[in-house]
Amino acid sequence: MKVLLSDERIAESWAFLQPSRPAMITTLNHDGSTNVAPFGWNMPVSANPPRVSVALVNCPPNRTLTNILREKEFVLNIPTMKVADKLVQSSYQHPKEVNKFRAAGFQTLKSRVVKTPGIAECRASLECVFYKEIEAGDHTLIIGDVKTVTFEEDDFTEDLTLKINQAWPIIHLDQYKERGGQVHSFIGPEGLHNIFVPYNER
Repeated sequence: MKVLLSDERIAESWAFLQPSRPAMITTLNHDGSTNVAPFGWNMPVSANPPRVSVALVNCPPNRTLTNILREKEFVLNIPTMKVADKLVQSSYQHPKEVNKFRAAGFQTLKSRVVKTPGIAECRASLECVFYKEIEAGDHTLIIGDVKTVTFEEDDFTEDLTLKINQAWPIIHLDQYKERGGQVHSFIGPEGLHNIFVPYNER
């Protein structure tokens, strides 16, 4: 039976686009250190020239958005299920004096074109230079020119199709809070995969 989403819930319409394929964006903080945060609202917007986009909360602006607008660059990192817990952990709030990249235990991947490093544990890292920003409501759409990509050769075919039998993509379905942390649901090769990630100690 088809039903209409009520007007009171229309702001939740994004839920019909789940599951998402989260990416991890690295940027440079004002002091030159590396920041990392995961975002599910990302997609390619042009093949020629190669461009990608990501929607970032702008009220108030998050650190990733502030860093991109200042430095005019970012790296879009494609994670694997092996780092799902670190992906969730890097979405939590940290004290200002704590660097989320180091706290999550990521290894840096030296970039070829931009100053911002990628994440060594990720399947692919797209080095991007800022192209355009579009105010879209409570999110700002950032579009970047992809300048170069570093990737795990064994995870892809010659035409860059993911080898699904050995390199399952990270697909995020849902999340809910529990005492002391959050449970996140991912879709894996054997069905639903739930992980509990405790909040950071303050």
